[in-house]
Amino acid sequence: MVTACSRVIDSPADELSLYRWRGEYENGNSAELYFDGDNGYLSLSGEDIDLDLGGLYVVTDDSLIICDDRSGVHYNFAYRLHGDRIELFSNDGSVVLAKVSTP
Repeated sequence: MVTACSRVIDSPADELSLYRWRGEYENGNSAELYFDGDNGYLSLSGEDIDLDLGGLYVVTDDSLIICDDRSGVHYNFAYRLHGDRIELFSNDGSVVLAKVSTP
């Protein structure tokens, strides 16, 4: 007999990295954050921004670091979970993303 296992969410870091997050904004900008294995991916796009990064990531209960494979630059973000939403902060501002997939 085979039994199914599910991942336990013990911390904000677990919840952040387990889901796909997306934001669509009134000004036409959009954002997406997701994780696949050891890599984290963040894209921000719109009239005034075009950021597409991905690579190894480190996540704690209040911060996220993604080392972009193409540029070698480490991008640091703080975050706060609000139910099914996450607010992601950097020096330049913040974005709010919503959970769009389940584990």
